[in-house]
Amino acid sequence: MDVTSEKSVAQAFSSAEDAFGPVDTVIANAGLSRHGRSTELAEAELRQLFDTNLLGVHLTANAAARAMMRVAGGAAQDASSLSGRSPHS
Repeated sequence: MDVTSEKSVAQAFSSAEDAFGPVDTVIANAGLSRHGRSTELAEAELRQLFDTNLLGVHLTANAAARAMMRVAGGAAQDASSLSGRSPHS
């Protein structure tokens, strides 16, 4: 599954529902990190980080919410990269 693609995330949820039944729990977790100085980070690398760590979690959480609304409930937990907690020099 490509967490940066809404279509890919939707297909993954559809496949999971077909195989296991209604979705009532999800952990939306995506984490990608680059080590080094932010001043040396290329724009493409930064976009990949944002797309994975922010957009990927958002798309997964939204797909889960839509699935859980169909069954009137559920539980979700979101997580992302921990890079901000341990700065790199």
